[in-house]
Amino acid sequence: MSMPEKEAPKKEGAKKKSKIASIVIDVVMGALLAFIAYCEIAMLLSSRENKAKVRYLFNRAGMVVLTDSMSGALEVGEGIVIEKVSHYSLRGMEYVEEEGVEIPGVEYTVQDGKRICPLGTKADDLSRSEAYRHFDDDGNPIIFGKQVYRQGDIISFYGMLGYIGGKPYYSTITHRLIEMEIQENDLRIYYCYGDNVHAQTCPVKDEGDPDDPGDDVRSCTYLLNRNRVTPSDILGKVTYHNKGLGSFFKLTMQPWFVPSLAVIPLLMMGLFAIINYVIEDNRLSKIEDAELAKAIEESGIDPNDKAALTVFEEKWRYTREYKAELEQIREEEYEAMKKFMKEERAKIQREMEEAAKAKAQGRAAKSDSEYAKILEEERKKILEEMAAEQQKKE
Repeated sequence: MSMPEKEAPKKEGAKKKSKIASIVIDVVMGALLAFIAYCEIAMLLSSRENKAKVRYLFNRAGMVVLTDSMSGALEVGEGIVIEKVSHYSLRGMEYVEEEGVEIPGVEYTVQDGKRICPLGTKADDLSRSEAYRHFDDDGNPIIFGKQVYRQGDIISFYGMLGYIGGKPYYSTITHRLIEMEIQENDLRIYYCYGDNVHAQTCPVKDEGDPDDPGDDVRSCTYLLNRNRVTPSDILGKVTYHNKGLGSFFKLTMQPWFVPSLAVIPLLMMGLFAIINYVIEDNRLSKIEDAELAKAIEESGIDPNDKAALTVFEEKWRYTREYKAELEQIREEEYEAMKKFMKEERAKIQREMEEAAKAKAQGRAAKSDSEYAKILEEERKKILEEMAAEQQKKE
């Protein structure tokens, strides 16, 4: 067995692997494009279902903290992830009393063997506005005497921030859920409040000389500055926050980000197509060079005779190109013949069905012998054409 014959299976194997790799890359990139399109459509549709136009994906959405109203829990610039949850599952601020300890005027409910009072139900204003802030660095409640305060959920909602030009201004707000009020027909109203009572969003209060702006401070009070939230205003519960996530969310908010997600896979597909083209071209060039070297060796031409080598190479390449063109023409003719024979078979089948139908109805237009003769001639013609085509290919 000659060397080219030994190398043929290797070349075919390499070509097959390259083709498989190309198909896999196309499938992966196509799936990525389809996933990006699905995400964009899903987020676009979800944004139409809420007042704040928040774009959800798999019931979650990302936001960036813009103010210091929740400083201590959420800092400015942090990214937060909110999740759509049932508003019935949300929990407000609570303080838990140890067994045997009671406070006059407080109505208790029992949970896990402990009496629990939702913060602010019948407690004084100080308990509602300040007591829940006492936590250690790890977020655990600090016990004062016999009282244990427990933090409520942090939620995002659509609410009024203030007035601009005498008109109310609404936006997305993220504050802590403090308490819940159940009205008639089980209608629930939620009250939220920012952790930072001296935030830049709080109103300015004069703490001394009215003529001295230097002693003015920003201060919020629970009863005056709490947010009244209805279930339809709730956008989700904060489940995760991170500083680095904020930078990422800011990036995704850029107008060029989403288009780039679609462009990058297309560029990668184009790059892989170019790489495959170069690899295939190099492979074919090596095969051509090997075949030319073998032809020169078999021709007996002196390798040192440059003029003879040039003439032989030009003639060989011309012959090779002519054979390739001829083979392409034959392939095209063969495909055309296959199409013709397929149409003829379909035609014969229709005629046979029509003949059978006409015969069954007792009104055959031609005799059985005439139909048999027509069908036999058609079959003979097709068989002759197929035999002639086969001889050409051989």
